[in-house]
Amino acid sequence: MRRLAFLALLTLAAIACSDDASSGPSSSSSGDAASPANTVPDAAPPTTSEIGPGSFDGDPFAYLVQPGSGTLRLNHTIGELGAILTARFLPVGSNRYPRFDAAARYDEGHCIDDSAFLDELEDAGGSTYASAGSISVTAGEPSFTVETTPGANNDYFLNHRFDSQRFVGEESVRFDVKGGDVPPFEIVTRFPLVLLATSTPPADGVLRPPRTSDFVLEFERGTPDITIALFLYAAPPGKTRVYCRWPSASGRVVIKREVLALFGSERFSGDLWTESITRTRSGPFAVTASIQTKIHYASSRRERVSRFEFE
Repeated sequence: MRRLAFLALLTLAAIACSDDASSGPSSSSSGDAASPANTVPDAAPPTTSEIGPGSFDGDPFAYLVQPGSGTLRLNHTIGELGAILTARFLPVGSNRYPRFDAAARYDEGHCIDDSAFLDELEDAGGSTYASAGSISVTAGEPSFTVETTPGANNDYFLNHRFDSQRFVGEESVRFDVKGGDVPPFEIVTRFPLVLLATSTPPADGVLRPPRTSDFVLEFERGTPDITIALFLYAAPPGKTRVYCRWPSASGRVVIKREVLALFGSERFSGDLWTESITRTRSGPFAVTASIQTKIHYASSRRERVSRFEFE
């Protein structure tokens, strides 16, 4: 249970819940699926601030689990009528969390095998986070505002439903944090430009690449400010988990054979996201705001790159 509770900090809560935004608590009624992302603007989002740890100039994973780090995450899939907000702040000076930066690295540091890390985290006992008071998000067009308060362990989760489509890309997003153990702060950023895969979408929407060779996914409109995040996870009873992050400016993602080989004979799946990242500091806390969405296919912007399966 502790393992699953902590995965939101590593992008997993958003991955596990986003394709069905109707699960969990709801803050408004829902409607039918909205129009496809066929009005996405061509302009790239403005350069985001890179304050604090975790940029591609250093270690892309360093900010994820360190004492005094905080993560705000808003996840939305274009064409669906919901968004998920999660947040956690690790107490300054805490020594109960294992060092995430010690995880084994692959693909020139872009991928990590975090399986051993999660086992060590589970052995560390239950997690209690620092409180940041109430957190509100104002976003979308037309804009909406939602607010959430800390849970029993000072973690945050909110599943908000829309009555109409609110995002197509590059809308303003503002996080207002009222403060508690974490001093109050505000972050203003943008929903990421939607990337468009150039390959033909599979009939059932699931990509099934071979595990014995590199897999290449090419896409349009990548920029230095948009990150590609991939999470690979073994089917039970397997425990292997691999997390990868790449800048999108090259217009391609290569999932290396050496990374796929980490799963041995295990069956495993994967989820791919794009995200815009903005960082700031609030007192002693280094805070990362992440806005996540799916890559869509250029040939049919209604369909998205949603899932990988490796037999």
